[in-house]
Amino acid sequence: MQKVLPDYRRGSAPIFALIAVLFVAGIAAAFYFGQNYSKTSTPTATDSATTNTTSDETKDWKTYKNTKVGFEFKYPPKYNNPIIPAGRFGGSPADGTETGASLIFDDGSTEQFILEFSQTSGSLEDLRKTKETPSTSQIVLIRKTKIDQTIVEWYIAEPPMIYPDNGETGRIEVYFIKNGYGFSLTSSRGHSEEEIKQILSTFKFTQ
Repeated sequence: MQKVLPDYRRGSAPIFALIAVLFVAGIAAAFYFGQNYSKTSTPTATDSATTNTTSDETKDWKTYKNTKVGFEFKYPPKYNNPIIPAGRFGGSPADGTETGASLIFDDGSTEQFILEFSQTSGSLEDLRKTKETPSTSQIVLIRKTKIDQTIVEWYIAEPPMIYPDNGETGRIEVYFIKNGYGFSLTSSRGHSEEEIKQILSTFKFTQ
C-alpha cells in the first residue's frame, strides 16, 4: 500500500507569512526610531539662530570708562552722565580720569545710584564700615557674587524706625575691592535690585 506523506507546505504558509510580517515591522520600527534619534540629537538651524540672536538688554546703554583706575561699566540711558558733587547743589562732570571720587548717576527725578572708589589696604568689612551713617539702623548681607573673580558683597540697608513707613525697601549697598581700590555702589531707596544686577554684570576691569 502506498503511503501518503503529509503535506508540510500547507502548514508552513502561515509561518512564512508571520515571519514576513515581523520582518517588515522590524524595518519600519528601525526607520521610525532612527528618524526620531536624528531629530533629537542633531541641532537644527532654527535652534542655532535663536541662540545667536539672543538680545543683549544692555547693548544700547551708556558707558562710563575710567582710564586711570582701569575699569568700565554700562548704565541705563535714563540716567544723566555722572557728576562729581561739589557743595550742596553743585558738581562737575566726570571725565574718566578720576583716581578717587563719588560719582552720582541720577535720572533727574527720584532714582539714582552712587559709585564711590578710592585706594584702600583694608578688607571688605573695613570698607563697609567706612560707609555706615546714623541714618541706617540695620545692614543685612543678602548675597555674595563675583566680578572678574573678585568677591562682591550685597547688603540691604534698612532705614531707622523713626522714619515714616512709606512702603519703600531699604537701599542696596554693594562692596568689592580690586587692584588696591575699594568700590561701593549705593542705590536710592526702593531702587530695582534687578537693574543693579544688570549694571554690575557689565562691570569690567581693564588693567
